[in-house]
Amino acid sequence: MALHHDPEKLHPIGTGDEKIPYDYDKAYPGQHDGSDSTSPGRPGTGSYDPILDRFTDAEVKRVVRKVDIRLVPLCGLMYCVSLLDRTNLSNAAIAGMTKELNLRTKNPDRYSVITLVFFITYVVAQPPTTILTRFFGPRIWLATITLLWGATMIGFGFVQDWTALVGLRLLLGVLEVQEERQLIIARVNQDRGDADLEKFSVKKWLGGATDWKIWAYGLCFGCATTVSYALAYFLPIILNQGLRYDTGTAQCLIAPPYAFAALVMIATGWFGDKYHQRGICVAFNAVLCIIGLAVMGWAYGDNRARYFGVFFATAGANANVPSVLTYQANNIRGQWKRAFCSATLVGLGALGGIVGSTVFRSQDSPTYIPGLSVAIGSQVVILITVGILTVFFKSDNKKADRGEKILEDSPSFRYTI
Repeated sequence: MALHHDPEKLHPIGTGDEKIPYDYDKAYPGQHDGSDSTSPGRPGTGSYDPILDRFTDAEVKRVVRKVDIRLVPLCGLMYCVSLLDRTNLSNAAIAGMTKELNLRTKNPDRYSVITLVFFITYVVAQPPTTILTRFFGPRIWLATITLLWGATMIGFGFVQDWTALVGLRLLLGVLEVQEERQLIIARVNQDRGDADLEKFSVKKWLGGATDWKIWAYGLCFGCATTVSYALAYFLPIILNQGLRYDTGTAQCLIAPPYAFAALVMIATGWFGDKYHQRGICVAFNAVLCIIGLAVMGWAYGDNRARYFGVFFATAGANANVPSVLTYQANNIRGQWKRAFCSATLVGLGALGGIVGSTVFRSQDSPTYIPGLSVAIGSQVVILITVGILTVFFKSDNKKADRGEKILEDSPSFRYTI
């Protein structure tokens, strides 16, 4: 039997031209318990799906591998490109941009203004782009905004005045919010099996706002991005002005902490998938970040120790981005609810970026205690929120097991702790 695959449907092709759509929710409605299954069935549901009887295990693995090969590298590359502007701004700052564009003013702090304005359009554009992405489709939408993003980035090279930089950052915010959200939704839809488009309903879309858990996920994400954005925008400056490394050395010292962060991401992701635990990964990353931030701020006088703290802070904050995303993805159902949740997550993540772009002030050099204190506080909020969610999830799962409650409109759904 030959196999045909596209990103949204999976079906066998028999001797005729008939197509059998592979829709998990229609084939086996309402099945998700947040765990994996060793028998054929919808990934992560533990449910049996008769459609997969038509395929051998080897054929299923081959198709899944094909999806991963086509989707993951492209999404990863696009996401990597979208992050370039966030890291290169701080690199440019210590390489001479602040002097050439006269950014060394304290009222207002022009560098903070430049980093902050990005998030204004980043947040405002979030709700309408949720619908526009669905309307135009990801192929046209992502290709278009990526092209426009590239043109905008080229424009940065011709800036002669700081006000022009502000305008370009505002435009960049419109072009990049969309890309991150759609990449997240595309990957989650592949895993959860509800990529088939439902008819748009404002009631369904806004209905997600009534679920307090969505705001809890968003709060965790915003607190995580508070630190990740702060490090992206200010780490080279902290290394240069706070730890007194020269410009060239500071530029080189940025990379190792992010390499370590990648390893932590992989390790926590593997642990979460293997043991079906999400909250503990989020909490672990928050604790790691707190330790790193504390060392950065209070090991004053020992630059090697402070730089060691950078590794933990960078790893904890950045590893929590995918950890929180998977935490919420495992614990919601429904296409438009997920779309609202994704928009909320990215929007609140942007608000975290606004906080992160303003708390590290030049007058607080070389210790940056106020900024580090805010960053530590954000991680404490994550720990408290995860603790509340964990207690709630365990309680509701027990009620569902006793038949006292139906979770997420599905009798078999269970929250992933």
